[in-house]
Amino acid sequence: MKDIQEFELDSDFVKLYEICPLVLKKQMDSIPDLILQQTDRELEGQFNLEEKTVLKRLRLSLWIEADRVFNSGQVVNFRLPSVYDSICDRKYFSKHVMYNNFKLTYICRRPVSYNVVTTEILSHGLDLKRQILDLDIIEDGKVNIKLLEIQLKIIESAENRIKGLPIARKHIRRENINPPAPTNLDSPYEEASVKDLKDELKKLEGQ
Repeated sequence: MKDIQEFELDSDFVKLYEICPLVLKKQMDSIPDLILQQTDRELEGQFNLEEKTVLKRLRLSLWIEADRVFNSGQVVNFRLPSVYDSICDRKYFSKHVMYNNFKLTYICRRPVSYNVVTTEILSHGLDLKRQILDLDIIEDGKVNIKLLEIQLKIIESAENRIKGLPIARKHIRRENINPPAPTNLDSPYEEASVKDLKDELKKLEGQ
């Protein structure tokens, strides 16, 4: 890395650089700018499936350790073994991760938050739904019933989100359609007769 100051002072990469051990700091310094500028997807293109799994775990572990240091409220050491313990051994981490610029860049980049990923997926889904709604339901002069049904479901789903939770609404409808079976003493349809009450009392006396 040519100049660590090129990054914003409050960036997570710089914060990590400031607290990590010297051995890791030296390797971060040596990362070329062209690699630092790559996206996660571009970096992941350098790894096989097994490596991706290990690196994702190492990245999460590294930032858990970093956040421990950030949030401690006092001066504490960054424990590098805590990053790879239970994921891989020290030799693997040193040879295949720390001295590989692509892999080191990947794990030193804070993972995208769950909320950001979820929101992005939902946003993409809404875009796709918008495209479906824009499709013409008329083909060769005939109505495409399947497409129309899909469009109506999309519209209904949007209405439910605006008006309230669809699950609660469906639950209420199910209860109205399938009411619980009435009992002798607790019926939603008619009051229990005197005979029913006496029969229940006899059962209780016999216990």
